[in-house]
Amino acid sequence: MAELETLLHRLKPEIHNALINNIDDYSTVCYTLAELDNAMFYDDLTMSTIKNIHLFGDLSMSKTSSWDW
Repeated sequence: MAELETLLHRLKPEIHNALINNIDDYSTVCYTLAELDNAMFYDDLTMSTIKNIHLFGDLSMSKTSSWDW
């Protein structure tokens, strides 16, 4: 049975790149990336981490579908 990848490894490339682009300006992005690297499932994330993904990943809450999660 294959080992499940973390959410960081399954993150869409455009969101990952946006987070990386914000890493030098916002220290909380490092924490967010670490949380994603420790989580296997969406429900493992805190609301703060989800907010940071939207904020620093350049995502619009209104344009995020349930399939994105």
